[in-house]
Amino acid sequence: MASDVRVVEDGLDQRPPVRRLASAWVWLVTGIAVGLGFGVVVSTPSATDVEEQPGVATAPPIAPIEETANPQGIADVIPGFPDALVVVTGDDGQSLSHILWPAERDKVTRSLPGGDSGEVSFDVSGTWIATATHVPDAEGFVLSMGKPSFLVPLASNVTSLSWHDEETAFLSYTQIVDGQWLMWVVGPDRNPDLITRGLDDRGDVAAWGDWGWALQTQSGEVTLLTSSGEINEVYEGIALDSHPNGWVVIDDDGLMVVSTSGVVLAIDTLMDSFGSVKAAELSPDGTKLAVLGGARLNVLPVFGEGEVIDVLFTTEASRVAWSSDSRFVIVPRVGAIIVVDTVESGRTYEDRTSHRVLAVAVIPLTGS
Repeated sequence: MASDVRVVEDGLDQRPPVRRLASAWVWLVTGIAVGLGFGVVVSTPSATDVEEQPGVATAPPIAPIEETANPQGIADVIPGFPDALVVVTGDDGQSLSHILWPAERDKVTRSLPGGDSGEVSFDVSGTWIATATHVPDAEGFVLSMGKPSFLVPLASNVTSLSWHDEETAFLSYTQIVDGQWLMWVVGPDRNPDLITRGLDDRGDVAAWGDWGWALQTQSGEVTLLTSSGEINEVYEGIALDSHPNGWVVIDDDGLMVVSTSGVVLAIDTLMDSFGSVKAAELSPDGTKLAVLGGARLNVLPVFGEGEVIDVLFTTEASRVAWSSDSRFVIVPRVGAIIVVDTVESGRTYEDRTSHRVLAVAVIPLTGS
């Protein structure tokens, strides 16, 4: 990721109970994965609508700033940025690179095993990575997980994956094996625990936390499970994100935030003319929602109080992330990473890269 930075001045701690699977076929699944290798929510009260939206702060076009001769940390380039930034980029389907931008030092790049042929995601700490590698003539994909220095295959025939929304290094994933649907949880010890199974495809794991799971079906339904894997509630729409407080973001021709206790909040956006929602993520403090609609970003107050920020991009984007202090929104797009300061009414920074950005996250830094 080349250092080309631009700026605009205005503009719960317990894991769910699990059952250890001791069946012999687990070892077969693990063996397949290794063999493939590195190539690879209770009744609902009346809905509460956000009736009034505060004034909108719109960021003007991005303008260049003067570059310095010396390498800089991200906190030097973006005043007030509290974390280290981590990025995974792809290079024409051939290779993956992990880029760490510390607070006070220049970027550090390392190669990752596996080809650029599937999804990549960071856990909540920004220190663990999961990759989904597609293999020719194989069902599902090969799941690998680990830290950048030790990213290894875990399972094959995997159909979906999602990191825990609060706890570091815990991943939930689904498989279809011999026609049977399986949902697992795995932690840093890489020993999977079977949560539930079924003869029918119950969907993909879209989000999960101590509150339970959100499963996404191909028919456009979101099934919320309790922390013990029992069905809680079913909604129409697409699950986009979750928060440790039990909120789940769902898009059903309009955004809503649903709590696992049954409360529903309707969220109004400014994106009616910009097509479908590509991504949405709640801020770490749970008060703001970043919504990405192609080439437009809205940052909205969840409870109807606060400034609405509206940012237009020159090209589309499909991912969004937050800094740990709920101030900055990070949006990777084609050829660049955009950082939007929600405190300074949408002041926007851009760091250019010649590679495709596949994933972005932050590593929270204590005392930095």
